[in-house]
Amino acid sequence: MGVVLYDISSAWSNRSEPPDVIGAKFLNTLRAIERQDFALTDWDIGEAEGDATFSIEQLRETIGEFVAAQDQSDNVGDPWGGYLIGAVSKPGGVNSGSRSACFYVRAGSKFLNYSSFEIGSNFSPPEAIIITFPLFRSVLLTMISLWPAPWASARCSIWGEKPKTLPGEPAFPYSGFQMPWLSYLNSERAASVVVPPEIKTERTPDGGLLMIAAETRFDPTNVEHMRPSRLMAQIMIDHAADPVW
Repeated sequence: MGVVLYDISSAWSNRSEPPDVIGAKFLNTLRAIERQDFALTDWDIGEAEGDATFSIEQLRETIGEFVAAQDQSDNVGDPWGGYLIGAVSKPGGVNSGSRSACFYVRAGSKFLNYSSFEIGSNFSPPEAIIITFPLFRSVLLTMISLWPAPWASARCSIWGEKPKTLPGEPAFPYSGFQMPWLSYLNSERAASVVVPPEIKTERTPDGGLLMIAAETRFDPTNVEHMRPSRLMAQIMIDHAADPVW
């Protein structure tokens, strides 16, 4: 089996927001992630174009100006516009790869906006100890609270491979949602969903639906995790939209 990866993504459309509002929400997202895991600290906030990076403290008073400088509207070949910003956690000032997280967001576009959180990469596989249910649940809830979206999903994927169909199980549907671990639909999209009993659920503060495949680290070799995940994948395909862009 290839490298097992974990991330969270969400997407929304047609929401114009000024740079200072986007910047404040961005810094609040990073602080919320820090509160969940002591290792995910010391963020380097980078420019969309360029190599310069800045700490939260350096941008605390000028975050609106920084975001405004990341305007994508004039980029050739970029039809979406908005502002694109991202940050990487470097505890102690060191990018540890497998223990580093990144969060990025495109916001303020009248077309497509999105946010994403991930730990490690296919080059630096994430350390299992840092991939926890409480962390990913908290970050997903933070993302939909600060960056409201019709859907959000924490997924497990295997680098370069489609989701496995385990012996004796129906085929796993393939989509950009890969193998959902936790999946959210807002109240409007969740209204028509009939959730199978295999899927654990809870209501989010905004009235949306959170579906849960496992309350431990998702394991793509565990049929007890994969069975509800397969059902969640189909629900997200039917009621969210494929997140590949």
